[in-house]
Amino acid sequence: MRETLVFQGILTLIGIAFVVAGIGYLSTSTPLGIFGTVGGLLIIAGAVKIAVRNKRAQERR
Repeated sequence: MRETLVFQGILTLIGIAFVVAGIGYLSTSTPLGIFGTVGGLLIIAGAVKIAVRNKRAQERR
């Protein structure tokens, strides 16, 4: 379980980095900024989804 939490934390940090970079690129290249921001949000959403699924699976045991 601990390895999963570390992996989710790393994914969340990568997602935050993409969001920040995407916001920075919005002023110079709008499509690139949007892709970066949306990609980062998708990575964060995936990490949260995995965390919720693992927590529910753990509660069932």
